[in-house]
Amino acid sequence: MAYVEVAVNSPFPTFQTFSYLVPQGMDVRPGDVVYVPFGPRILQSVVMEVTEQPSYPEVKAVQGVVWGISLLPHQLALARWLSRFYLAPLFSCLSLMMPPGSQQRPLTYYVALAKEDFPPLTLNQRRLWEFVQARGRVEVRELTRALRMKGTTSIAASLVRKGLLARSLELSRPKGRPRIVTYIVLSTPPPISQVIGPQLEKARRLQGLLDYLKEGGRIPLTEARSRWGVTRRQLAPLIGKGILTLEEVPQPRDPLWRLEVEPSKPPQLTAHQQKAVEAIVGALRSGEHQTFLVHGVTGSGKTEVYLAAIKEALEMGKRALVLVPEISLTPQTVRRFASRFPGQVTIFHSGLTLGEQYDVWQTVRKGERGIVIGTRSALFLPIAHLGLIIMDEEHEWAYKQQDPPPRYHARRVAEELSRITGAVLVLGSATPSIESYHKARQGHYTLLELPHRLRPAENGTVILSPLPEVEVIDMRQELQKGNTSIFSQRLQDAMQAALQAGEQVILFLNRRGSAAALQCQACGQAVVCSGCRVPYTVHQLEERLVCHYCSRTRRIPQSCPTCGNGPLRAIGIGTQRVEEEVKRLFTGVSTLRWDRDVTRHWGDHLRILEAFMRKEAQVLVGTQMLAKGLDLPWVTVTGIVMADIGIHAPDFRSAERGYQVLEQVAGRAGRGPRGGRVIVQTYNPAHPALQALVKHDYNALYLKEISVRQPLLYPPFGELARLTIAHPDQHQAKAQAAALVSRLRRLALSRPIYVLGPIPAYPLRLRGRYRWHVLIKGEEVTSILGRIELSAWWSVDVDPLS
Repeated sequence: MAYVEVAVNSPFPTFQTFSYLVPQGMDVRPGDVVYVPFGPRILQSVVMEVTEQPSYPEVKAVQGVVWGISLLPHQLALARWLSRFYLAPLFSCLSLMMPPGSQQRPLTYYVALAKEDFPPLTLNQRRLWEFVQARGRVEVRELTRALRMKGTTSIAASLVRKGLLARSLELSRPKGRPRIVTYIVLSTPPPISQVIGPQLEKARRLQGLLDYLKEGGRIPLTEARSRWGVTRRQLAPLIGKGILTLEEVPQPRDPLWRLEVEPSKPPQLTAHQQKAVEAIVGALRSGEHQTFLVHGVTGSGKTEVYLAAIKEALEMGKRALVLVPEISLTPQTVRRFASRFPGQVTIFHSGLTLGEQYDVWQTVRKGERGIVIGTRSALFLPIAHLGLIIMDEEHEWAYKQQDPPPRYHARRVAEELSRITGAVLVLGSATPSIESYHKARQGHYTLLELPHRLRPAENGTVILSPLPEVEVIDMRQELQKGNTSIFSQRLQDAMQAALQAGEQVILFLNRRGSAAALQCQACGQAVVCSGCRVPYTVHQLEERLVCHYCSRTRRIPQSCPTCGNGPLRAIGIGTQRVEEEVKRLFTGVSTLRWDRDVTRHWGDHLRILEAFMRKEAQVLVGTQMLAKGLDLPWVTVTGIVMADIGIHAPDFRSAERGYQVLEQVAGRAGRGPRGGRVIVQTYNPAHPALQALVKHDYNALYLKEISVRQPLLYPPFGELARLTIAHPDQHQAKAQAAALVSRLRRLALSRPIYVLGPIPAYPLRLRGRYRWHVLIKGEEVTSILGRIELSAWWSVDVDPLS
């Protein structure tokens, strides 16, 4: 007899597997998705291994297999590692690797039963029973939404015990499914008139369809309906006589079906590029797992190194995965890769429809594409024969998953994936994370340097190009001169000169909206979100206040909600205000704004980028989306409106992050033959991040950062884990956090591990719950986390961003 160990999609988090019997004649293999009984329910599960003996003496039998879904062995190994390292439920980790939309939730349905001796009922019991009786069959969530009374499930359970309701359990229908297109096909050979007779020949609609089919083609039923108005009912006689048949054909949804690119040839590589490619290709040919860090200044040709390495991988019969941090980067990246490798590229990210994601998963599983470009979720696709993983802009914090768990970092997962599969991992950035650069300096990674910026020459080659000059403007002096504008006089002059020369300008501010807050001039209080207790951000164009933490919105009030009388004044600035100021100062100048407010769909990123590259706008205003490796040759001036946002945050990574964002934004200027300049506005020009930016000196920032972090055991010299309690009761939240600190400190005795806290989170109240942090740092911090049990109020984040 055969048994299986499965990870169950249970209502409560589980970290272990469960044993089940495989019925005689059922073919089950590791990676298959199956249905198993779990308590009173039938639940979806993933087979982790097939064994000869069960782990438990009494086992139930597997109920069925979900055909068409099977995970690869390396995915199962990666899921186990994710669960152990990030302390996440095993099925939650496996669900990342399943086809999007294929998960099935357990549903509870109720049906009213007739009974002669009707027992006495409470008002709520009778109300619930009458609702179910009127509907016939009701799912429990519909009951809760419709009746809006406390204890709905308990009341329904009491009616089940009284024999007035019957309960049944089912699995929800998968949201992700193949798209099936119904085609009309001609079965009987011509001449048609001898088969269908003269009566049917008089039907013009059918005759048009038959004439089309006589040419040997087939046509989708939907197209036939739109062209000739025919319906299934009208086709039934012909189908009954065997003249026509209907065929259901799977038709994959390709997210790149509209993409039109011209094939391109690789340029001649520089000596530094060639050296980097040779190192990566050498590792590919050796078949040994190895990690490279390509540290190249902005515009140094890192992408050409990636393309050359991918070419070698494909020729060896291996596949490549290219990770980008944001959806906004995929359009430009896809065009370059698709032009070099026509027909071999697909994409995967959250901006695709669920159906597109499902079909891309199936396409990759079948091995129909050699190159996958995607965001962090693409790490979990079923890519067989994976030979090369490229993580572009590896420093980006968009590679960190926040909610739901597992709260993984894509770089750490990519390292483990490359170790399991034997693939070569290439990390690339102009501003690497301190952790990655430290590993490269210590020899754990192989460091590959691209020290020179390049730009295309007229003869098809590339030539060296200087990095843009960075000028820091002290806004305190601007105020002393009487300039109260958000733009310094130097920035205004540079913009004016660029616009008159027909060039383009980028303005960066890492804050959306029109103003940071709305403050009462009488009592001094800001208008705050009722769920998070943090100030709303003003969005003047939409005439709304928006909470950037929970997305709650409200109209802009006429007077202060606190005192009721005071006038309200907008304080601070956002990208909307910057755009308004540009239009006020430079009459007739066309602008575009690029932030989350105007990019609700991933196609919006492409629309904005292409419009700016076509010079439909002279000024582009945006947030951190501008810091994403874009190549904009007509941009000669980059203005950083307020560099102080972020670099003064209470976070040990604030200087690193600030430098990375500013250096990347600065790198958008001067990529064309006209060169460029960067103007940085700040109230603290002596900040180390800004001093390093002026000289484009990443190494200076690195040395400063490690000198601060090493004595404090912050990464890369120690590990971090953050535990957060989010509780509706403020006092309970603080008390439980303090109790956990005491337990953890006892466990950490005689270990190089330090427990800090409890620390109030910011914001303290989020979505109606009070939050406290407990921070653990040191060596192997997960070793003590695995020894404690946490309630559902707690969340664990290993490798937190801050």
